[in-house]
Amino acid sequence: MRGKVIKKKVKGDKVYIYTRDELSGIKWITEVNKDEFEMCVKKKKEAGFEDPVMEAMIDYALFGQCV
Repeated sequence: MRGKVIKKKVKGDKVYIYTRDELSGIKWITEVNKDEFEMCVKKKKEAGFEDPVMEAMIDYALFGQCV
């Protein structure tokens, strides 16, 4: 994700994924249920991804769901 900044914050039972495209300046926030996000991370880990948390963040930021 060259040219993009992505960060995660957990507040209560929600995970907020903050994304900013450095090239265009577009910013957006994706809100995900914490349990749903953790289940996605678990699936990514089982699938052998090197950084399952980042992979889950990218899925939710781009697609709004775990893919």
